[in-house]
Amino acid sequence: MNGKFGFWTGWFVVVASMVGSGILTNSGPIVKITQSYPALFLLWFLGGVLALCGALTLAELGSTIQRPGGDYAYVVEAFGRPLGFVFGWAMVVLGFAAPIALVSYTAAAFIGGGLDSLGFNVMGGEYARAFPPLLGSGLIVLFTLLHSLGHKESAWVQSFTTIFKLGTLLGFAGLALVAGTGTQSVAGGAGVSVTSVSLTALASGLVLVMYAYTGWNGAIYLASEMRDVKRDMPKALVWGAGSVTALYLIMNVVYVMAFTAPEMAALSDADMGRLAELAITRLLGPAVGRVFGAAVVLGVLASLSAYILTGPRIVHALALDGLCPRLLGRLNPSNGVPVVATLAQGAIALVLLWSGTFGEILDFTSYGLACLGALIILPIFVFRRRPGYVPVFRVPLYPFTPILFTVVSAAQLIGAAIETPRTAFLSLGSILLGFPLYYAWRKIAVRSTR
Repeated sequence: MNGKFGFWTGWFVVVASMVGSGILTNSGPIVKITQSYPALFLLWFLGGVLALCGALTLAELGSTIQRPGGDYAYVVEAFGRPLGFVFGWAMVVLGFAAPIALVSYTAAAFIGGGLDSLGFNVMGGEYARAFPPLLGSGLIVLFTLLHSLGHKESAWVQSFTTIFKLGTLLGFAGLALVAGTGTQSVAGGAGVSVTSVSLTALASGLVLVMYAYTGWNGAIYLASEMRDVKRDMPKALVWGAGSVTALYLIMNVVYVMAFTAPEMAALSDADMGRLAELAITRLLGPAVGRVFGAAVVLGVLASLSAYILTGPRIVHALALDGLCPRLLGRLNPSNGVPVVATLAQGAIALVLLWSGTFGEILDFTSYGLACLGALIILPIFVFRRRPGYVPVFRVPLYPFTPILFTVVSAAQLIGAAIETPRTAFLSLGSILLGFPLYYAWRKIAVRSTR
């Protein structure tokens, strides 16, 4: 699996992995927690800084250590197979399958809203509960099959959907900023000051922000398949994180123009899930809002495509290391794609899609991903101390860049656990479940060799 992808595919994967349902929905819950627009912008900006710190750190690891599996490979080499398996297991479930379920549900909900506007009433009638997971399941199956065809098809699908997504968000956001007739609530309805917001509330808000920034490491899963990884990997990660941070701040300006902080905090859960569409509707009118809602669907599909493309690389790496059935490590001889791993990931995502409500899956996933995000950075401290380690790209301001990411990540995890202990317990429990699974698999593997 070598020499198939270039810088643009890597950049597209990073952007598409990051820009998903989070920026379209999460600002509402953050304002509900903090009651503050200054806190909202502070958290989104801080999230961008952390994503850039993480991208710079993994740019060094990704361009130097070119093993399949991305950050899983770094954790294995730095800390050993048991912790590597736990990380890989958690990333398969929390890092890819769960976001696939969430993004497919979001796309289905937008499609359902569009059908409702045409009089079909699929989101408010007897099919309201079943429609999103049913249609979401179909989308997961479709993109799983598309990414099983080959590298050329994957690159084309990813490029097209990502370009359309960026064009949609930037186009409508620019139009709203120039021609919108909103409340201009920056001065009059900004809510409380940052100093009035508790640290635990800020920590919980940052967890939601970092969920939206999840994916800043997306290109590293293609490291072993890039034509010039030493040049293209750092560029894809850093430019991806930087461009998405700018987009997120612009989108939040649109939300602030459309709603005062008390108005946004008072939105129902259903309306918070349509925050971007409601903001565009308020600023530019119902007709434009409907067009935006329809266009967003294809943009959300770019994220679904990115997760389905990159996730199987971890499953494939686990199989190569003998940490899951060898069948999952097989490549299609005609196109070099890990087809079996891709199909397995799709199956796990379908199970999660039907396992709970959107809010339950989101809460479960967000905290777990924050834990994994902190662990991703730690291998660089190990590698930098090893003799013979000569990175082809060096993270700027080392060790302060990875230390900043690690310290802030740890602080947000502690604060969020105090604020929402049940969510933290469930997420951590699912990650730690990897340890008994690892030792159970070892016993099975030993018996099978006798």
